[in-house]
Amino acid sequence: AWLDTSISAHHLSLDNVASDTVTNQLLANGNSLFGPEIQRARANQIKDVVGNQLPKVPNLNAVIRLEVVRELPGWGELNWTLQLRHRGEFYYRLFNNPVTDRIEAYQQVDSFLQLRSQGNWQINLHMLNLLDEVGINSRFTDSFGVGSTSDELIPPRQLWLGVGYDF
Repeated sequence: AWLDTSISAHHLSLDNVASDTVTNQLLANGNSLFGPEIQRARANQIKDVVGNQLPKVPNLNAVIRLEVVRELPGWGELNWTLQLRHRGEFYYRLFNNPVTDRIEAYQQVDSFLQLRSQGNWQINLHMLNLLDEVGINSRFTDSFGVGSTSDELIPPRQLWLGVGYDF
């Protein structure tokens, strides 16, 4: 999926990250929380977001996958899959601030191996994020006013081994 998105209509919205920043600066200078200086400073953080990219929409998502199936004479079948996944960069908020809102792209390599006997046995090996790539899946800004932001990271390298019997 290759997407080129933008907000097509004028929309005024308060940037809570910028608003919290100016509020904290004015509070540190001795201004009252409900004083006119802080209210004016917060109002100045209202932005028209027309033309900005839609939030949380990566510009490119792609998967390249190679699958191999081989008969093992006298034993069964071997299935092997190798895939490269690309998740493109995006802005997590509609303000598109390159410092606070930009989420970097990442690539992840996964592999799946299955050995299936002519009988009912099978062995499965799942290998996710083989190269142990570090990436941010998503980001969240607290909407309750405490100014915290948290990142949801992609899982590190994972290996799963399974043994199965069909009956």
